[in-house]
Amino acid sequence: DLHSFPTRRSSDLLISIIPLLIIFVFLIEFLGDFVEDILTLLFGIIIVFINISYLMLSIRRLHDLNKSGWLILIAIVPLIDIAFFIYLLACQGTHGVNDFGPEPEQ
Repeated sequence: DLHSFPTRRSSDLLISIIPLLIIFVFLIEFLGDFVEDILTLLFGIIIVFINISYLMLSIRRLHDLNKSGWLILIAIVPLIDIAFFIYLLACQGTHGVNDFGPEPEQ
């Protein structure tokens, strides 16, 4: 159940799912109406926006862990990126105030 997650994690989950739903609806609605090259270009643009949203979420999560956002550059290294994102998902954030501000409202 989505509402059993803490408020911040559920909003992160929704932000991650919404672009995927947009892609799904877009492909179903317009697949027969556009030329393949135009679809490829639009799909590429959507993928760029999804990657930017994941980048922003990851940096926000690093700040929640009291780490610098520049640590996201570790995700460039193959295989280490998988362990890094598991770390982001599994670790509990810092309690109270950290270097990046107060704890988010629950």
